[in-house]
Amino acid sequence: MGKKREKRGIRGLLGVLLMFSIFCFLPHSAQAAEVKQVCCNDRVRAVLMADGTLWMWGDNSYGQLGTGSTVNSSAPIKVMTGVKMVSLGLQHSAAVKTDGSLWTWGSNSSGELGNGSTEKSLIPVKVMTGVEKVSLNNSNSTAALRVDGSLWTWGSNKSAQLGNENADQYHGNSTPMQILTGVKDVCMGGGFNASMALKTDGTLWMWGNGWTARPSERLWWEKFKAVSSGYEYHYAVVKTDDSLWMWGYNNHGQIGNGEISSGEADYVKVLSDVKMVSLGCDASATVKKDGSLWTWGSNSYGQLGNGSKADSAMPVKVLTDVKEVCMERTAMALRTDGTLWAWGAGYGSTPVQIPLPGSEETENSVTPEATQTPSGTPQVLTPLQPQSTSVTSSGKNISKCKITLSKKTYTYTGKEIKPIPTVKYNGKKLKNKKDFTLSYKNNKDVGKATITVKGKGKYTGKSKITFKIEKKSTDKKTTT
Repeated sequence: MGKKREKRGIRGLLGVLLMFSIFCFLPHSAQAAEVKQVCCNDRVRAVLMADGTLWMWGDNSYGQLGTGSTVNSSAPIKVMTGVKMVSLGLQHSAAVKTDGSLWTWGSNSSGELGNGSTEKSLIPVKVMTGVEKVSLNNSNSTAALRVDGSLWTWGSNKSAQLGNENADQYHGNSTPMQILTGVKDVCMGGGFNASMALKTDGTLWMWGNGWTARPSERLWWEKFKAVSSGYEYHYAVVKTDDSLWMWGYNNHGQIGNGEISSGEADYVKVLSDVKMVSLGCDASATVKKDGSLWTWGSNSYGQLGNGSKADSAMPVKVLTDVKEVCMERTAMALRTDGTLWAWGAGYGSTPVQIPLPGSEETENSVTPEATQTPSGTPQVLTPLQPQSTSVTSSGKNISKCKITLSKKTYTYTGKEIKPIPTVKYNGKKLKNKKDFTLSYKNNKDVGKATITVKGKGKYTGKSKITFKIEKKSTDKKTTT
């Protein structure tokens, strides 16, 4: 009996030693090397590993790789440690560390680094503390969401993308300025797009190009859980029921409603069961809750990953088992097995697996090489029928349009009001006498006057706004 126990003990000890030796002598490349976040744009790629190391490669003309030089790199370079998220602009970069500190580097011509100067920095500089998320755009602007829910912006303000009326119209500001509270997500609009913020109550707020200089609530009859803003006037929101809705320019089919048009597409439901969405210049991508990756829109660089370079006006399924995607002219995806995939500019029109940063394959590589291609044939999704809301219940009915008196003082002659009120339909600024006509009622020295906006051309319906007449001016005009 004692000998049997002794044998069992020896076997157990040998088993433990064997397991220990296997663990200790596994090659480094086979040990836990996981990707946490992928980020990309037309010039730079970034990968954040689960161990907090940030790796970057691509164009470095403005020092946006943070390496201390302006030398480009086609292989990943380790830039920082202790990082929890990263965001990229075309000319500057930013990272939030696990301690909540925000670091920026690269171009600073508009003060986009937020360090109070306009001198570029070739290495990361610390800007703020207590930061939860950072969002950069391709137009030298930066937004930071702090852990207390306050939203801060700085950098270029040429399209009012900072959402701060006190910021310089052309140069913006080189230090952070607070614009909102109670925020849980932000997407800094780039190029021609407005910026978007999602508040904790699920309301959507927008500002910038084509909207207003200050954040204003949009789509007020809906509640949302995620937002994304592209580069060419197209927008996406994920509702609390996980449905994806989009609107804006549709010249490459980037709205995903099955059509390609030169004008703007209405607010429309595109997909259900959506986990995340990413918008590029004029293309779109989403990961569904089942892990499937769908893309649509412009495909001139092969950024849809469907094996062609033809635009698609409807979502195309290109990968499975995906956790995260970044859509640009170069697109990247992180799969559930920890592998990293890329396609588009520099990689081709079909997703290819690329080596993880820090592995032997990337240490000496000059250009990314395909090591594997996904199996199966890209699947095309039948487009959903456009699902309208009360805003579009009767064609382009502007009965629910937004009418704004943009100034506090107006001149009212009894025939017209100056300046002309701002009239927007689904965020698009309409043109007087082309898209609508104005009429006025109640020509009294004191009292109220009503403006009626009537749709014209492709717009129908009516909308009204009433304003107070306070006094009569010396030239027989009335100021309100």
